[in-house]
Amino acid sequence: MIDFNNAPPQREQKKDPTPLQTPQDPIDAFTAKLAEFELDPGGIIQDGILHRFGKNKSCWYVFFPGEICGAGFGNWRSGLKETWCSVSESTLTYEQRQKYKEDMERARALRKIEDEKNYARARKKAKENWENATLIIGKDHKYLENKLIDSHYLRVGKDQILYVPMFDENMEMWNLERIPETPGGKKKGLYGGKRDGLFFLFGGKPRVQQIYICEGYSTGATIYEVTGAKVYCSFNAGNLPAVAKAVKRMHPDESITIAADDDRFNLINAGINKAMEAGRLIDAPVVWPTFPDDEETNAKKLTDFNDLRTLDGPTAVMVQLSNASKERKKPPLPAISTALTGWLKTRPKNREYLLTLFGQPFFPKDVVGALAATGGTGKTFFLMSLAVAMASGGSFGPIKAPKPLKVLCVFGEDDQDELGRRFWDICKGKFPENLHAASVYGEVGPLMKMDGKNPIPAEGFRWLEETIKKHPGLDVLFMDPKSRFYGLEENNNDHGTQWIGLLESLRLRYGVTILFSTHTSEANSNKVSQQMNRGASSIVDGCRWQAGMAVMDQNIADRYSIEDKQNYVVFDAPKSNYTAKQSRPIYFKRGEGGVLKYTELKNDGMASISGKFHKLLLENDAQFTIRDLEQGKRGNEICQVFKVNYPSFTRSKDMPKIIEYMIQNGLAKLVEIGTSTNNKTIVEAFHK
Repeated sequence: MIDFNNAPPQREQKKDPTPLQTPQDPIDAFTAKLAEFELDPGGIIQDGILHRFGKNKSCWYVFFPGEICGAGFGNWRSGLKETWCSVSESTLTYEQRQKYKEDMERARALRKIEDEKNYARARKKAKENWENATLIIGKDHKYLENKLIDSHYLRVGKDQILYVPMFDENMEMWNLERIPETPGGKKKGLYGGKRDGLFFLFGGKPRVQQIYICEGYSTGATIYEVTGAKVYCSFNAGNLPAVAKAVKRMHPDESITIAADDDRFNLINAGINKAMEAGRLIDAPVVWPTFPDDEETNAKKLTDFNDLRTLDGPTAVMVQLSNASKERKKPPLPAISTALTGWLKTRPKNREYLLTLFGQPFFPKDVVGALAATGGTGKTFFLMSLAVAMASGGSFGPIKAPKPLKVLCVFGEDDQDELGRRFWDICKGKFPENLHAASVYGEVGPLMKMDGKNPIPAEGFRWLEETIKKHPGLDVLFMDPKSRFYGLEENNNDHGTQWIGLLESLRLRYGVTILFSTHTSEANSNKVSQQMNRGASSIVDGCRWQAGMAVMDQNIADRYSIEDKQNYVVFDAPKSNYTAKQSRPIYFKRGEGGVLKYTELKNDGMASISGKFHKLLLENDAQFTIRDLEQGKRGNEICQVFKVNYPSFTRSKDMPKIIEYMIQNGLAKLVEIGTSTNNKTIVEAFHK
């Protein structure tokens, strides 16, 4: 049937939806948000200026008033940094989102100015404290004695506070970790001092090439004394990723291992989680100590390699360090770390979206997604156009990128010259600086291969990972098409799951969002759906977002009186795990050279169709009643002629709509003819 009524106009909105209403009292809402973090500034000043409050002025906030209010707040002592918006960020219009983004950038700039002041003040104090402190030898401090480790050129200040210097990559001291003499005393850096990426270094012995990265000083001293290796201490779990990246920059070709703490008695095992994050960032193995699982040992709450040394001696440390592996899985999760009442205290931040559609969230950040398309629909042109929009912070029809992103496109089916021609036609010779693209046609093999019955990473994966490393700060990776990078059995669901898992590992390790194209099955190629992907269903099942393209179908072509429907494609996203389903499909038309252009289909198909049927009535001398046209034998011939031009025309369902349209728009009228005892009502077409 031709559906004339259900197709809304395909019109790109010139303005975003009606602005959302700001809550009546954003000050109260922001104050309540601060209270969630036990912060109370005693009142909010709405001037877009950073204000300090709390003990030693260690807390801060900045509030930006307006239709949509935004704010930033935090605590320099704890490292807290948060943002707040008076409405849900996911529902902001494009203009509102831009305003909120600008406010948050201003807040970050203001905080950075304060950070630099704090860093300089703490650096000066660290230098003074260090110069006035006393060098200690051996275990001449209760902390060192309890930990069974030596002092490696540490110093002690007043009140027997042990000083551990914190260095940057240039071995310049910025801060001091202060360790009290009393057992269980809290370790603290200098107030407001820089911490991110800073470390303490055990220099390592000659001819020992191994490098370790760990958290605390006592763990680092233990590993150094047992192995003689070079050891970098990050001071806390949260600093492990930053230190790992710094160490990798300093030692790009040396063997590095992350030696984690196992914080299994905490609600969140930050030691393991952050160590594995650091390991993914620099492609390093991770190892952590294991202890007997008995009541007596658990009561001691042992977590790190220094605890292992005090329990079982240096040999146990050496043996367990040798178990480091990139493939080691996370330890089992205890009940204390999985209870939502323990770890979920506030609502996490809203997910970030890399693309919007008609001003609404569309393509989420940090996913592996798929674009399924039938042959000849222009999927490569579509991906290229998306890449250009993302790299420039621009738009592709109603699809918009809120900000410029760093994008890499890898193509396996077309050579470099063909890519050049297509990108030139899309960009008219002016390219975004953040856009990178290359053909690997015939040069790079699949990402996975079979080792007996087991799928394993292939050389293509190692090549892709090294390529990502050489594009630091990469936001989005496009791969076209999947078939050139797959390498496994196409219809094997287990293989599909493992291939998606491999892409997920890249996403986690490098923070890159991945979108690949895939061909469609013949059975499902004519309609955009989650089932249109060719091969294993686990491919789409494993993706968090999936879109599709197909040639415009005949019903739509009839509706809009499109005669060259083969040049039109429909685009839709049937799967999006993190946002609502988009309201309708959108359409593109292939232009010169195959470039896809967004097409605003106008809902005037009924006018054209009715006009053509009106012409047929005028050319036919016969008189037809409504019944004749809708189902009677007398109307068979004229309806058959009409169906030649509109193959999807269904007489009983579509003819009443055509007659109604002609009457309402002055193309025809109903006329009664005959006698009072033998009359009938005919459809009379007007001559225009």
